[in-house]
Amino acid sequence: MNTELPRILVGVDFSHASRRAADEAQQLAAQMGAQIDLVHICPLPPAGAELSVPIDAGAMERARRELATVERELRDEGFAAKTHLGVGDPVAGLLDYIRRLQPALVVVGSHGHGAVLRLLMGSVAESLIRRAGVPVMVVPAASAA
Repeated sequence: MNTELPRILVGVDFSHASRRAADEAQQLAAQMGAQIDLVHICPLPPAGAELSVPIDAGAMERARRELATVERELRDEGFAAKTHLGVGDPVAGLLDYIRRLQPALVVVGSHGHGAVLRLLMGSVAESLIRRAGVPVMVVPAASAA
């Protein structure tokens, strides 16, 4: 018998949008009795940067500390929570964690960028919806007024 909790994977980038997504995931986890897996992917230096430009170790350490803080807060509120830190392209990194963790649901925030910016840059949320293979919930950055 499998006694493992269902998982909700939350993509976090420490923005207001991802905080709203984490809040929504917390409500869902309470209803489902699920574990919350917080995943942050530190981006690589931009293409065209010198090959000698290393991964930003300071950003990695800040992300590690922020993830630990959020995990501790969730555990203090009685949730099963775990954090994961990766490096690379956010979409590829999140898809890798989705394959490994096999969550029942993925929750991400939407930054509310316009259609032109999405067309030029793509959207992490839109890419995950198309490629994740599990339900993806997109939480808007701000509530509609």
